[in-house]
Amino acid sequence: MATATATTTATVAPSLPATPPTVILQVSQSPDAMIENIHKFMLASISSPNVALEELASYYALRPSKKMRPRLILLIAMASGVKDPDPLNDTPCYIRGAHIQFASAIELVHMASLLHDDVLDQSDLRRGQESAPKRFGMKQSILAGDYILGKIMRISLDIGNSDVAGEIASIISELVEGEINQLSDIHGLGPSATNDMSLASAWSSYLRTIHLKTAVLIARAARCSVKLHPSALDSYKQDAYEFGRNLGIAFQLIDDLLDFTGDKSLGKPANGNDLKEGIITAPILFGAEENEEIRSLLLRRFFHPQDAERALALLPSTSAFVRTENLARDYAKKARLSISGWPHSPAKMALEVLTNEIVKRKN
Repeated sequence: MATATATTTATVAPSLPATPPTVILQVSQSPDAMIENIHKFMLASISSPNVALEELASYYALRPSKKMRPRLILLIAMASGVKDPDPLNDTPCYIRGAHIQFASAIELVHMASLLHDDVLDQSDLRRGQESAPKRFGMKQSILAGDYILGKIMRISLDIGNSDVAGEIASIISELVEGEINQLSDIHGLGPSATNDMSLASAWSSYLRTIHLKTAVLIARAARCSVKLHPSALDSYKQDAYEFGRNLGIAFQLIDDLLDFTGDKSLGKPANGNDLKEGIITAPILFGAEENEEIRSLLLRRFFHPQDAERALALLPSTSAFVRTENLARDYAKKARLSISGWPHSPAKMALEVLTNEIVKRKN
């Protein structure tokens, strides 16, 4: 019977596991080694006899990335499942095989969302490289995203936990809700809607969108990591959710800031592309609070072609960039506070470091 675990000495990617998730993977490996196993498992999960389909489905998965989501899932599992060392085993915490499966599923949700996002945005580039729709075509990218969603369902069944499967389904549906919310903001307003637009409503809509599009995936992933751990306290589930939610909001705030201040050489050019596409983010909202002209442009939803460029020219004269970064720091602090009651451990320390890395990132 195939096992759910993978080892650092494996020379081939593991097939989809058939072992029940009660099998335990002792943490004798480093997190980096386990993340590599997750990556191998993920690629094996989306393999296909159709070479063209497999190439497209794995297109973004093969690119270098920080692997923030699987790292978070593993660290939450370690930090929430800390045990007194066994006299016969000096490893005080462990990861279950289901954590490997679940982390792979979450990464695949992210991959599918990237494929569909790039179709919706008609993007030619992702992180400075050719996007999947540009290289393979719009229809093919949509189908590849759908294919990945099917594979996620397969992994969810193999995990064997209906609660976790429900969380994965909720993540996917909420990602769609967030995208619809954003599209409604872009296309549902124009000059005729000026009187209905306000700074308060813009902030409310923005925060709801980033919660659904970014934070909810990280929050539910963190909570599920605890749910899969039999020795974790029930109270840790909500702690983990709050940690993930606040971390996700901090992440998105910095991402939105980098759209204005990023470095092209690091794959995040500062071109205000979101604003040009009609997407209102925190820097613009802070700028509108300080600058009356930016506020008037916002209230008419940057309707005229030159409106976005004018706002981009005005924004550096405000403290919008600093305020956005400070808001991200506030959410990162909230994330740390949410797990402050957890026992001290290397995994908990790594989670705290992760919150700082999120705020300091440049791409």
